[in-house]
Amino acid sequence: MTPQIATLLKKLDLPCGPNLSEQDRCIIERRIGDYLTLHCLDKNYEPNEEGRLCETILDQIDTL
Repeated sequence: MTPQIATLLKKLDLPCGPNLSEQDRCIIERRIGDYLTLHCLDKNYEPNEEGRLCETILDQIDTL
């Protein structure tokens, strides 16, 4: 887990660290997806820098 990912998870008050449970991963996936959709897209629906980080988290959710 990169420091940027950990910082975003902490900012959103989400669990982070080693050995996340399946339930923790589901919570992260849902909340990161919502955050990306609501706060990280420009008017052309392109992700900003934080949105790209959200996409990385969603791509790597199984390895967190």
